[in-house]
Amino acid sequence: MKTFKKCMLLSKFWHIVILCTSLFIYDQYYICTTAKAVSYMSTRYNDVTFSPDNKRIAASSAYKVYLYDAQTYQKRIVLKGGSGFDYNPNIVVFSPDGKMLAVGTEKQKEIQLFNPKNGELISTIVGHQANTTCIAFSPDSKTLATGEGWNNNRIQLWNTKNGEYQTTLKGHTAWVDSLAYSPDGKILVSGSRNGTIRMWNPKTAEQIATLKAHTKRVHRIVFSPNGKLFASAGQDNTILLWGMQATLQQGQPKAEFKGHTNNIDHLKFSPNNNTLVSGSSDNTIRLWDTNTGQHKTTLKGHTAWIDYIALPMGKHWLAVAEIEQ
Repeated sequence: MKTFKKCMLLSKFWHIVILCTSLFIYDQYYICTTAKAVSYMSTRYNDVTFSPDNKRIAASSAYKVYLYDAQTYQKRIVLKGGSGFDYNPNIVVFSPDGKMLAVGTEKQKEIQLFNPKNGELISTIVGHQANTTCIAFSPDSKTLATGEGWNNNRIQLWNTKNGEYQTTLKGHTAWVDSLAYSPDGKILVSGSRNGTIRMWNPKTAEQIATLKAHTKRVHRIVFSPNGKLFASAGQDNTILLWGMQATLQQGQPKAEFKGHTNNIDHLKFSPNNNTLVSGSSDNTIRLWDTNTGQHKTTLKGHTAWIDYIALPMGKHWLAVAEIEQ
């Protein structure tokens, strides 16, 4: 048992530096179960994400986007964007190569790309007719996929080098709430507010499949590192595990995970693809076996919604962010 390992948890509403006083070890992951807060900052966050190399943390608040050093926990850069941009940025996503940070806003119809090393604005993507609901980079970081809400219900693809519009993917009949590229970049999967999932060929803008398995909003879609699986979850308190080949042929999920009693807000596959971690508004974290389809364990102790899951300390650490109620 390891004790007093210093780490940081970022909640959607508060930034907290803590000392772990006990650890739960499961499937080669050290999970902090009890902790003592040693400092905090009263900044309310809308979204939190780690950079691909786990060296930076981006957190958006009602007026700004903050970049923190994930090793020292010090604030490094404050992004305000261009004219009128610092108004409720609610989505922050790092590009896979770590060279860009995409920021979307709840009410403005633009996405801005920043250099996370120096905070400089790279380009501004303009062309949405409604609010930005979700963002996903292609694996090579050359394309940005964005979802829209209200009556547009569409996905647009953009060139990240110059911010130019590429194409539009149409088919959803409700808000597009989640996006995820397959690791090879050949498939883009989108989830909608009416519970449908659609699979696309991003090169041709062709719709490959429509999956109607969820009964409510699909809030999160995530691929396994090897690209053979993807998982979807949302407001029906259910996680569906999809095998890529079987899904394209039969349109049915490989497994259904039930146990959460409220919205499922985040999903994360382990690096070895064998475990799926889910965080929920029921204040619990659950681990699922992707090979057997069985529930492994439930982690309890949080007193607020689980909003973000990451592995910021290396492959043997699981970091969790919670949202205060």
